[in-house]
Amino acid sequence: LAQLYGRRHENLDEAHRMNVEAIALDPDNLNYRLNAANVLMELHRFEDAMRVLEVAKSVARTPEDANVVEMRLGQVRVYKDEYAQQQSREAEAKSAAAGPGDVTVKVMGGMPATVAPDAGGADTAAAKHPTETPHGRMLTAWGVLHGVTCSYPAVMEVRLDNVKGKPANTSLSLYSNNYYKVDYRAGNYTPQDEVHPCEDLEGMKVEVEYFKTADTTVDGQIVAIMMMK
Repeated sequence: LAQLYGRRHENLDEAHRMNVEAIALDPDNLNYRLNAANVLMELHRFEDAMRVLEVAKSVARTPEDANVVEMRLGQVRVYKDEYAQQQSREAEAKSAAAGPGDVTVKVMGGMPATVAPDAGGADTAAAKHPTETPHGRMLTAWGVLHGVTCSYPAVMEVRLDNVKGKPANTSLSLYSNNYYKVDYRAGNYTPQDEVHPCEDLEGMKVEVEYFKTADTTVDGQIVAIMMMK
């Protein structure tokens, strides 16, 4: 339930309380600690998230688990820095807004935008591709995911290679500005643990459902990903 709250960016304080209780009941469960760090990041409690992950190092039993923890620590550090920069830009924009006219600043992604105070949540003006409600014809493609990159707050960009039914070397560039809202499914197997999109999707065979947006620099915005072995 805590993981679900985190994906939906709701009841985060309650999610944190449940994570603490889960860890107390099963201290050796690494996934509980990773999920706790995720929720703390959503709460912008980056220092607390890093402390949770530092302790999680002692719970990691395999080199793969240790790598996951180190990767997550690196992500928290990056998100912390990007969040601090975003807060600084917003403070400058608010200060300048007291004077005449709108304020145009550089946001993440390098595109100029008029920045208003952020209401919070995962979809912000920092995204370099638009966040649109699913519309038009839903498209489906089969292939292998490569180049999976995540950035603050929950942006995910991927490249779908070896697209079935397309000429050789055809690739699709796809994205989501909130990977918590993507519908993840397992097609022909049952995952043993929770799925961490930023770590687990690289190199995986998938079926992706997406739709075209106003941004012609990419092929579409992701709605769902079905993972296959």
